Amino acid sequence: VNHSLPSRVEIMDEIDAGGTTAETNNGVDSVPPASGEKQSDAIKLFVGQIPKSVTEEELRAEFEPFGPIHELTILHDRYTKEHKGCAFVTFCAREHAIEALRELHDKRTLSGMTRPMQIRLSEQEAKAEERKLFVGMLPKSHGADDVRKMFAEFGDIEEVNVLKDQTKCSRGCAFVKMSTRQECERAIEALNGSTILPGASSYLVVRYADSEKERTQRRMQKALQLQQQQQQQQHQQQDRKSG
Repeated sequence: VNHSLPSRVEIMDEIDAGGTTAETNNGVDSVPPASGEKQSDAIKLFVGQIPKSVTEEELRAEFEPFGPIHELTILHDRYTKEHKGCAFVTFCAREHAIEALRELHDKRTLSGMTRPMQIRLSEQEAKAEERKLFVGMLPKSHGADDVRKMFAEFGDIEEVNVLKDQTKCSRGCAFVKMSTRQECERAIEALNGSTILPGASSYLVVRYADSEKERTQRRMQKALQLQQQQQQQQHQQQDRKSG
């Protein structure tokens, strides 16, 4: 279908500018969550390049400044019980995990180590990302149940998150996690650009959600563009003064 659709940058800029509350079929998750309470879209991080002498308490102290931690596990050899120098960390809120990933990965070197910590999505989370769809240009009146009905014919739906702003109003977009990649392909083929839903401002957008790496790269590009604009403005002001 060849319709004039909003660009990915326009859509994702709109998302980045807003809140992070997610409505699911289980209700509304508040931000931030209560201490120790895991949100439905929380993610698990793999943490490598940590000293084999570090304790869970010491490692927790490195990550807790970014937000409440639901679970932290240092990995040990199954037979020798030896510390393997890596761990899993699950934050209660997805945005706290992403912030920790952005601020610590390849930047923070723990005492006794020569290389900085290596942090990424766990293998389980990375595979789940491959089955996640972004749905844009939804009517603001659409809740999780409405979105689920739209995708039910394409396969088993594991999760639906409708993004909301800080006032708990829908932002007109959602994430849908299907059970297989093939189901995602069928949904994209059938729904993307197919119609303008009543109350929406443009044609429905259905595509694979950006990975965490892509989102981080986009934020870095935006920060670089802002820095370049500021430098250009400073040069222009200096030119005017000297003129």
